[in-house]
Amino acid sequence: MLKTNPARSLISLTVMGLLAVSVTANATPLVDGQSPVAAGKNVYQTVYGTQDNSVYVAAAGGDKGEIHVFSGRSLKPESVISMQDKPLGLAIDQQHNLLFTGNTFNGSVTKIDLTTGKVLANLTLSHRAPKGTPRDQWPPMVHAVFFDEAHNAIYVTGAAKQGVVWKVNATTFKLEKTIRGVGAVPTGMALDHDTGLLYVTVHSDNKIAVIDTQTDRIVKTIGAGQNPLAIAINRQLEQLYVANSKDNTIGVFDLKSDKRLALIKTDKFPVDVNVDPTANRLLVANRSSGTVQVFNTDTYALEKTLHPGLHPNTLAVDKIHHQAYVTSKGLSRHEKSMPKGISNTAADVITQLTE
Repeated sequence: MLKTNPARSLISLTVMGLLAVSVTANATPLVDGQSPVAAGKNVYQTVYGTQDNSVYVAAAGGDKGEIHVFSGRSLKPESVISMQDKPLGLAIDQQHNLLFTGNTFNGSVTKIDLTTGKVLANLTLSHRAPKGTPRDQWPPMVHAVFFDEAHNAIYVTGAAKQGVVWKVNATTFKLEKTIRGVGAVPTGMALDHDTGLLYVTVHSDNKIAVIDTQTDRIVKTIGAGQNPLAIAINRQLEQLYVANSKDNTIGVFDLKSDKRLALIKTDKFPVDVNVDPTANRLLVANRSSGTVQVFNTDTYALEKTLHPGLHPNTLAVDKIHHQAYVTSKGLSRHEKSMPKGISNTAADVITQLTE
């Protein structure tokens, strides 16, 4: 469980890694589409690419980093993109078929051309603290990345006691601005495209910082639950979903009033949340319980509990075909054996969730 101490939270987040025809609320529940597929070593985030119908998975194991590419329909492995730095977070420019990676261990971000598989640019945003530096004085560490197509910008959360959000020009790949005063250990991000407001979970301050992307200034904060990690927006219902990892809850907020509408109880340690608006599905990855829960966005009722892997980590949604994908971490160095009833997920995997 993540601690409330900012410095300890920072370490835990780094280790854990911490995105068609309308379907009605009575849509067929999601099920595990197939057996989990190996996705490299030390996997983290996954994203879905609409242009080539592919699923991308960040793998930070080994001497160098890798992006594993899978078919969005079958999860058949298609290719592996090698890169110098080790990726954890991912964001995608769907129109130009570009992938942006956040490389926590290297303090950098990378731009990749998905058509050619070539690395186009790399930008260092932070450096490791000298040995012996007190943890609460460590510089911000790259955590999540988010692509804002309206401003052709990449926003990157910098997790530290004095957290920041970096803004990088997606074309020049130069740092445009460092947004300070965000709070202790900013993590996930979600953008309201209608208002241009970027919502950032601030893990150790138990709040959401809201940034106006027109001015890149923090315009307000919203109280969250304990240790919020991830966030998602449903424009169809004008709602915001926040995964509170210590509370084991999802907070549901009205985007207009910022008022909390509901508090959904989840399994243990929800680390990611995503939404398929037209299918009326809210998906939650619970790392400690080994589950993905599917809730109805109209009633907040639990519709399905899935067991895709040992430690579900991140979610991606194909909102056209109403499928989802979840990465799961395998056995950690602290775990000696598999839990009872689970036999095929000792490694890091990706699983398809389909109707």
